[in-house]
Amino acid sequence: MGALVAKAPAGWPRLSLYTRLQRVDGNAPMQRAGKPISERGALRKQNSQHAKTWTRAAGVPPPPRCRYRRPAKPSCIHSLGFVSSAYGLFQWIFPYAMTTSGCRRALRDAPECLRLQPQFSSPPARYLCFPAGAGDRTKTYASPIQKRPQRKPAVFRINQEAACWLAHALTVNPFMADYFSHLPPGLPTDPTLLATLLNMLPMGVMYYTPIVDATGALTDLALAYLNPAAQRMTGLPAQPGTTYRQQFPTTDENGAWEFHRRSWLAREPQQFQFYYDADGFDSYFRVTGQHLGEGLLTVFTDTQDEVRSQAEQALLASQARERQRTQELAAAQAATERERALLQALLTQAPVAIALFQGEQLQVATVTTEMATIWGYTPTQVVGRPLLEGVPELRGQGFDDLLRQVLHTREPVMGTETPAQLLRDGQLHTSYYNFIYQPLIDAQGQILGVIDVSVDVTQQVLARRQVEQLNQELEVRVQERTRQLSEQQALLNRILGQVPASVATLHGPDHRYSFINEHYQQLVGNRVTLGQSVAEALPEAAEQGFVALLDQVYQTGEPYAGDETLLLLQQPTGPPTEHYLNFVYQPLRDDQGQVHGILAFAVEVTEQVLARRERETQRRELATLFEQAPAGVCILDGPEMVYSFANPAYQRILPGRELLGHSVLDALPELRGTEVETLLRQVYITGNTYQAQEQCIPVARADGSGELENRYFTLVYQARRDEHHRITGIFNLVVEVTEQLLARQQAEQSRQQVQVLNEELATINRELLTSNDELYASNTQLTRTNVDLDNFIYTASHDLKAPITNIEGLLLALEHELPAANRPGDVSLMLTMMQEAIERFQRTIVHLTDLSRLQKEHNPASAAVALAPVVEAVRLDIIPLLAQTRGQLTVSIPEGLTVIFAEKNLRSVVYNLLSNAFKYHHPDRVPVVQLRSGLADGYVVLEVQDNGLGLDLAQGQERLFGLFQRLHTHVEGTGIGLHMVKRMLENAGGRIEVSSQLGQGTTFRVYLRR
Repeated sequence: MGALVAKAPAGWPRLSLYTRLQRVDGNAPMQRAGKPISERGALRKQNSQHAKTWTRAAGVPPPPRCRYRRPAKPSCIHSLGFVSSAYGLFQWIFPYAMTTSGCRRALRDAPECLRLQPQFSSPPARYLCFPAGAGDRTKTYASPIQKRPQRKPAVFRINQEAACWLAHALTVNPFMADYFSHLPPGLPTDPTLLATLLNMLPMGVMYYTPIVDATGALTDLALAYLNPAAQRMTGLPAQPGTTYRQQFPTTDENGAWEFHRRSWLAREPQQFQFYYDADGFDSYFRVTGQHLGEGLLTVFTDTQDEVRSQAEQALLASQARERQRTQELAAAQAATERERALLQALLTQAPVAIALFQGEQLQVATVTTEMATIWGYTPTQVVGRPLLEGVPELRGQGFDDLLRQVLHTREPVMGTETPAQLLRDGQLHTSYYNFIYQPLIDAQGQILGVIDVSVDVTQQVLARRQVEQLNQELEVRVQERTRQLSEQQALLNRILGQVPASVATLHGPDHRYSFINEHYQQLVGNRVTLGQSVAEALPEAAEQGFVALLDQVYQTGEPYAGDETLLLLQQPTGPPTEHYLNFVYQPLRDDQGQVHGILAFAVEVTEQVLARRERETQRRELATLFEQAPAGVCILDGPEMVYSFANPAYQRILPGRELLGHSVLDALPELRGTEVETLLRQVYITGNTYQAQEQCIPVARADGSGELENRYFTLVYQARRDEHHRITGIFNLVVEVTEQLLARQQAEQSRQQVQVLNEELATINRELLTSNDELYASNTQLTRTNVDLDNFIYTASHDLKAPITNIEGLLLALEHELPAANRPGDVSLMLTMMQEAIERFQRTIVHLTDLSRLQKEHNPASAAVALAPVVEAVRLDIIPLLAQTRGQLTVSIPEGLTVIFAEKNLRSVVYNLLSNAFKYHHPDRVPVVQLRSGLADGYVVLEVQDNGLGLDLAQGQERLFGLFQRLHTHVEGTGIGLHMVKRMLENAGGRIEVSSQLGQGTTFRVYLRR
């Protein structure tokens, strides 16, 4: 509301509008300025004389006639007052009542400054209303504009000029001067005291004016005034120009707005405590509200404010003012007593926990209701009694010692979250308080007592302790989780350390080692330490391009896999050693998906590579031997007896026939259903060798007429076995004796020539016996070479790979020595073609090695293998091919479906079929491949269907599955893949079928044992 009187107009005397609120007992005689109400006659006369001098002395209308009435019940003296915002502690009282004529005359002659200022939704400006006292029940007075009867004192906000006018009118009135001269001592008369008190109060004071709707219902409250404490706590100015619900929109939820509405309607003081954690606040508030005049007055405290600093500052400021006033005014003692009286009233009625203790016994001089409630008593039960007598529960808790310490040392004592055991509903409970014990000292430096200002912070303490307990529980869980993670990391390190492969983890773009297992250290000769980069630890690996591959994986986030890659490692003494590795560089990602390292997983396959090369060498030597043999030699693979080898002598026996990659019955269909087919199958099934002399076999003529002719052969059928003695095919040694047999037959028919031919026949017989011996020796030799065939293939691959690697190295050196700019003609193209030829040769060597492995694995170790995980692994392997061809793969494999098959062979079968389906796709449409499974006759049928080019099956399935046979040549390949698939399936007791339509697509069906 501001100060009502700041400065009087020029020439006016200094004014005072303060007087003390008095209540009188209904039966006691009315006292006015020390006189009984029975002397009203003299007072009336005196008042009449004062009224006459009003106009002459002050130039203003005389006051209305005063009438004193004894109230019918205890009430305030008849008054029109202006109430401060500090919870109605002070009123300015007009101790007289106006008559009707006097009121009208005063209103008519009052200056314009007495008109009220509009406040938000308040009614229009109107004159002040001077009502009669409560005892005058027959006459009521109202302003000229508002005719509504007024029986209660009206409280309005007036401006400074109006306050000055009223104060001046009261001062120049002789009656009022006589009245003020008889006031009890100790009451303040300084007009700045109210404003100073509002500025010093540690609690917030807010005054609102109502905002109502058309029906008169309260909808909001306009913020009219905030004292400095309220401004500090809310961050708002003294007159914000806004409304309560606009400023604090979330108070509907915690009941604060309902409390304000209830306080405005109740007309009685209301109290409320709530926690407000919105609109920038995070505090507990205690609020007291009182309907005052046409508005609402609230007083509130923030329990998280530092009570000590507020009370201390207010007291020090009060003491400073008292000392200044003592020095400047002669009546300092009287002013001090009046201020003490005001302080007493403040302490008595303030809505905070305050108590005043005096003397060594700590007698309770005054206490607020809040403090008494904290103690568990009423104010009347403790006031005037020593603290420990009034509140015996405090005995032994040390609070009385602290109060005496302040009383003796004059130094304040502050407590934070101090526990105290006090009564609550008749039971002792522990609560927690922030308090300050402040010494109360008068102007002469004498200590008057100790002021105790306390704030109950039990809820905050309990809440914080609950949070601390929760934090401790969280810390325990975090520690347990950390321990589990450490154990998991240790377990992972143990697993990686025992994996039969070289494993290392590299961190950062420099590829620094963060983990190395024992196998990796053995591979690199214990040259690596943690924290080193790969380039620092193994410079030769950087020179060979491995660091560049790591950079590629780190930058792109795509894994890289290498098969049988050569790594040359330097040795402390001697030349570098060769190591062939199958390895994978797998990027490691963090929680945000960013690459932060690489997992290097490598398996050394040096022994396998060298062994394969040795077998390939042996195979080449054996092939040379077979090529030069005079007898016909051929090798039939698998139960279908497919030609995998036929030497020139054998090819001359059957001129014009396509043998390699075709079965015996496809290449020689005239043998189907004959004794030869039966004999071959018996040898393959039983493993027993079959020998025959001069066996007649009907064979189609070479002229293509299809006419059969009888031809005679001395032959040997011997089962071919792998290193595990499993039958993988038939070794066939054939010598045609048709001519010899015909000659003998002719000799028998021509007896005349018997004698002539006897000698020749004996010679022929001897030669035949010699030939038979040679055939038997050859058969024995072939049996031995059959066992050595795998070694030959291994040796051949071993010996071939080194020259090819050397050629590749020479080619790279040539490219390095001959820059592209200096290459004449088609040199660059020729170099590229040479490099591609080397790569195709290397792939052929790899496939021959796989073929040799299959020949040995006629009956590989099989186990129940889950089909779905194998298919998923293959799908991940061909993702780059899917991206390259933009193909679509649909997989329909039920979970839990298992087959009896070697897992690595199953993976190879699925990989060959799926990769072929995408490689041989139709150029005019997107490749779509379906992979599904079914059951048939004890088999799991795996079906791969595509929409690719299709196959011309008129050429025969033997060619499709033949070794080095290809039906499509526009895509790079070796013609070994399907042959290997067929061999692996047949070795495991399965089979493969194919159906196709040229230009539409192909379907492969793989039968796997369940």
